[in-house]
Amino acid sequence: MRIFFAFEIPDKIKSQISARLLSQKIKNIRFIDKDNFHLTFDFLGEIKKKDLPKIFNFVEENFQDVFQFVISNPKLEVVPINSPKIIWISFSSEAKQKIEIKKILMDKFLQSLGYKIKTRPYKFHLTLSRIKKEIGFENIEEIKRIKFDFDSLKIEKLTCFESILSAKGATYRSIKSFKLNKIGAING
Repeated sequence: MRIFFAFEIPDKIKSQISARLLSQKIKNIRFIDKDNFHLTFDFLGEIKKKDLPKIFNFVEENFQDVFQFVISNPKLEVVPINSPKIIWISFSSEAKQKIEIKKILMDKFLQSLGYKIKTRPYKFHLTLSRIKKEIGFENIEEIKRIKFDFDSLKIEKLTCFESILSAKGATYRSIKSFKLNKIGAING
């Protein structure tokens, strides 16, 4: 099973983002369906089904001190800038350091189960499109001008998803959600 953990985006914000993107007519860009919008926490890759209960127990034990938090300052980015492959919205948060530590702990736990993990710096981002064709400088500038009707959003849960690949792209199936604690919420 291809597994990843992600922080879910409120439906109202998903709809606002989708409506704004669909109102743009940009050549060679196909935006991801709003039902697949999320903030990736950790992409685990291929995981044996028998290991899921151990992973869920790890999350339940190690995320008790992660409180609901706010992400803010949405910024549309096309990355990498020299050869664009992804369009995403990046965010900042006071919770970033704690989330980075939890990702390191999760990766070490997965390694203890025998999985190979690619370590990368953590960045709060919501992927909007994976670019498959050359899009041109004019389109990049047009994309960067897109603005959204929110300054921040509250993150309330972490969800484990299965990524099911097909010729039409990936479909995500929610397997289990973990509510973040309200007590001690950051900016909440």
